[in-house]
Amino acid sequence: MSLGYAVKDVAYLMGVSPSAVSRYIHGTLTPSPNSLCRLLMGVEDDIRDKLLITTIGEFWKTLRQALEYIKNEVYLKEAIEYLADEISRLIEKLHR
Repeated sequence: MSLGYAVKDVAYLMGVSPSAVSRYIHGTLTPSPNSLCRLLMGVEDDIRDKLLITTIGEFWKTLRQALEYIKNEVYLKEAIEYLADEISRLIEKLHR
């Protein structure tokens, strides 16, 4: 998805290096929730919507893959609690 921003501009908005953004694009590095929140808060509303839709789609795909590997009910409960906490923190940051 092209958003019309140069890599250096995205890096500035996220507070990371251009090489980190390049690695995000190529899938060799995953941005932190803080970096994603900084990016979302720095772009226009229409781009924010596109980013959120893409990010949520990737999140659910990753979650489904992770759940396939979790067979033990104890691990599943821990994973759900962890994800719930992380989602709450992200939502809180987006509302600041």
